[in-house]
This record gives sequence, structure tokens and C-alpha cells, in this order.
Amino acid sequence: MGKPQPVLGVIEGFYGEPWSWEERHASLGFLADRGFSEYLYAPKGEGSLRRKWREPPPPGQAQSWADFREACRGNAIGFGVGLTPLGLHETWDHQGRVDLARRLGLLADLKLDSLAILFDDMPGNFPELARTQAEILSFVADCGVGARLIMCPTYYSDAEVLDKVFGRRPPGYLEELGKALDPEVEVFWTGPEVCSKNYPADHLAQVTARLGRRPLVWDNYPVNDGPRMCRRLHLGAPDRPGALREAVAGIFLNPMNQSYLSRAVLDAAGNSLASAGPQTSGSAATSAALHRVFPTALAALLYRDYRLFGEQGLDGIGPEASRALIGEYRALDHPAAREVVHWLEGKSVVSAEVLTDS
Repeated sequence: MGKPQPVLGVIEGFYGEPWSWEERHASLGFLADRGFSEYLYAPKGEGSLRRKWREPPPPGQAQSWADFREACRGNAIGFGVGLTPLGLHETWDHQGRVDLARRLGLLADLKLDSLAILFDDMPGNFPELARTQAEILSFVADCGVGARLIMCPTYYSDAEVLDKVFGRRPPGYLEELGKALDPEVEVFWTGPEVCSKNYPADHLAQVTARLGRRPLVWDNYPVNDGPRMCRRLHLGAPDRPGALREAVAGIFLNPMNQSYLSRAVLDAAGNSLASAGPQTSGSAATSAALHRVFPTALAALLYRDYRLFGEQGLDGIGPEASRALIGEYRALDHPAAREVVHWLEGKSVVSAEVLTDS
């Protein structure tokens, strides 16, 4: 029996303003056409899955999830939810088990295709961190929620910035986690960096050996959340060769807050990851993706400006140039053009406060 086909998915896992339900539904046909087979719902702004995970969800939310699950399945896309149980691994006690079981019971009603337990972006310098998190995953498995169980470690990259922000990681954390977790649990990994430009084969081989399983890549491109990244639009085609899928359990791309503009990168990534042969890259791949996704006039404008938006961003565009750009994009009747205008007007700024929701 061969190894499972690597998954290609989208994880709505960014800070700032989440996509609307209308935008999510509108994305499904596009994603299915480009080979995406999973949608993981885990927006950082969803309080009932993060800050307020112990509390009952707002009225109507479960129905919105159920409606979207059915829409996903109508497009042959699996639907999953990411739960971030803030504080749970700090006090893994009887009350924590009661609270978690209650939340899992609500999620079980959704008949999820996958469930991710996310320990990212929270303090991690605690004794026996890996063992405790593995125990939580075992508890989740015993509750019988979701056909596919995923977890995100607190230290989801070797990047030192995680130790600076969340405390020094316990020695041997990743190796201990790999040994303690059930082999069926998949583990997210963002690569050499939190936002990795590429995923070298030797790096992935080392992570596979440390985890005792192929990592599930959480690809933080084209995401543009946070107070600095929100000032840029990432439209350039990423370096994601088809061979990457053979080295990992799957790849989930984390898109921008701008759902329609994200489509250019999702198209480029899906196209390159599906190809086993030589691929175009850089500006040629960017131009091709933009013209596949958007009307000609809009694609031409975005191709002209994609380096300006991605490399210089709002800080490199003066008031006069900004007014001219707003006029050009406002003249085009397309949701992606409206997203550009919204961004140029400074309405997509994400404050530092959203990054500290624990």
C-alpha cells in the first residue's frame, strides 16, 4: 500500500479581519478547479475558537459552519476547523478536560473531515510541554471528533523568533512530541522560518526524522497579517515545485486578508505543485497566474504593480502616487480591484493588539 496522496489545502489562519462567509463560499469553486481539496477554518479573529473557546459559540455560528461544510462537500473539498485552546496546556486538569470535551461535542455535530488542535502563538516554556500536548491530542482522539487529526506545535519552526516571543523552547521539544503523538496525528510545520520563502529538501528530511512522520506544511505565503505585513500585498508567484508534495504530508496555504487578490498566488501555487516537470517562475509565473485569474485590464495593472505592492508597500507609495493608483483601480468593476483600493486607503491595517489575544 502506497503512501497517502499529499493534501493541498487552504488554511484561513491569519490575524485581522477574517473573510466573510460570502467570500468563503465564493472561493470554493475556484479552489476546486485548481486542485485544492481541503479548507481549514481557523481565523485568528474567531473568538469562539480562541479567546472564548470555553464559552458557547454565538447564535447562528454552528449553522454557518454547517452550511459551509455542505458547500465544501458540494465542491469535493474537505472541511476542517482549527481550535486554539488557549491556556489549556498550562493547566491540563479536570476542568480543562471537561471544557475541552464540551467544545469537542459541539464540533462533533459538524461531522468534520478534519480537526486541528493549534498550540501556536502562545507561551510554551513549560515543563513537559510536549508530553502534555500529546496527552491533549490523545484525549481529543478518544472523543472521536474528525476523521483526520492535526496539531500545530507551539514551536512550529526552528526560527529563533519563536523563542524570543513565546519563551525558550524545551530541549528536544519536537523530537519528544513526535515520539509521544499517535503516528496518525499530522503535525504542522512552517519551514525554516515562520514565513518561509522555500522548503529545502534537506530541511524537510531532517524535520521528518525528528518528528517520525512527514510534516504537514503550514505555508505562510501569501499571508499579510500583522502590523508590518498588512502594509504589503503579496501577489508574486511562490517557489513551490511539484517535488515538494512528495516530501510532505500536505501543504496548506495561508492566504491574505484580501480573498480575491489571494487567488493569484493560490492559482500559481496549485499550478506549480501539480507539475512534475520544468516550471516557469518569478515574473513569468506571476504574469501567467494573474492573467488566468483576472480580466485582462486588471491583470495588466496588477502585474505592473505587484513588485511595488509587495516590496515597497504602503510605506513606499507617496500620497500623489496613491491617489493615482486609487483612481486606476477604482475604474475597474471587480472585487479584487476594490480590495486594492481598500488597501491603498489604509483600511486593511492590522494593529499589534490583535497579535496578543491570550
